[in-house]
This record gives sequence, C-alpha cells and structure tokens, in this order.
Amino acid sequence: MYNFKYKHDYYKQNISTHTTVRGLQLILKKRVKKGDIVRETYPSKLNFCEVHSVTPRAIKDLSIEFLKADCEYEGFTISSHEEFCKLINSFLPPFYQQATPESTKTVVVLKIIEGMSYEVLFLWKKRCWVTL
Repeated sequence: MYNFKYKHDYYKQNISTHTTVRGLQLILKKRVKKGDIVRETYPSKLNFCEVHSVTPRAIKDLSIEFLKADCEYEGFTISSHEEFCKLINSFLPPFYQQATPESTKTVVVLKIIEGMSYEVLFLWKKRCWVTL
C-alpha cells in the first residue's frame, strides 16, 4: 500500500475528496493507479483513501484556487505558482531537480474512506467480508 506522507496538518485532510500534487515518478513507475487504496499520514491524523484519478499536469496549468486547496495549512497561504514551487522545493534535497511553474507533476485525486481501519483493510485485501 502506498503511503502519502505529509509534514504539516493541511486543511484538506478532513475534506472527503481532495488532491495531492507529487512527482512525476508516481506515474512513470506506476506506483499508484485509479482504484488503489492508499494511506495518508499527517502529523495528527491517518486517512485511508481510494485513488480516483492520477493525471500529469504542468504546475502553471493548475489554478491558484486549486493550489490553495491542495497545500494551505495553518500559518501558510499561497498566492502564486512560484510560491507553490518554493513549497515543493523545500521538501526536496538540493541536488534534486527543482520545481518551476513549467514542471510537470502528478495530480492525484483521493477520496477518504470513512471508517477504514487496518482490520477492515486486512479483510478487504483478503476478500473475506463478514456480514453482521
């Protein structure tokens, strides 16, 4: 199961359908695809989500409203594509290719699965649902 790790408690973590913008390797190496169940690990919360779509997009083609919904958290707001790139680059080692507005990234649309736990996930993977 793929794990999306976050360094901050983003506003999106409690929104049932939300996005995450990640490196292009997510698509190139086929790490996640539509229909997969993934985990999101925030500093104060754990979500299990279903992947609804995985799409390559240039940062400059994403609206500022989209970027705000994706990456704002308490104490951090965004108003330009350059600020978004600066945020992405702050997570990368200096020897990695730095993001620019022209960079293509992977946009993943996630839907939180309410009530999902490790126990339910185990049963789902084994396909042995129990009817109570």
